[in-house]
Amino acid sequence: MIRRDTAAVRAIALRITGSLITTALLLWTICSGVEIATKTRRYIDYEYSQWAFHVGVVTTFFGFLFLTLGIPILADLFLKLTEQMQQQEEENGTHQGSNLKADKSV
Repeated sequence: MIRRDTAAVRAIALRITGSLITTALLLWTICSGVEIATKTRRYIDYEYSQWAFHVGVVTTFFGFLFLTLGIPILADLFLKLTEQMQQQEEENGTHQGSNLKADKSV
């Protein structure tokens, strides 16, 4: 039987994994935006070149914005995970300690 604490730790670990994947995608988006903004010379038409530059700048801006908003959320998830794991270890240590005392008295 899975304990409630174990399920909570697994849920937080899953959230952290999702957040790390999202962070990697945001970093990729930022790199793509910078590449589009800096390599507009391959677009021969001036109109498309200007459009590509603006798309690259906007993509980079929103990538940085979402990344800076997401890092505190990721840090909070890591803190919750460590707190859950510490509580679980304390409970396991308390139960094991009481079992050892009962065994010694017998």
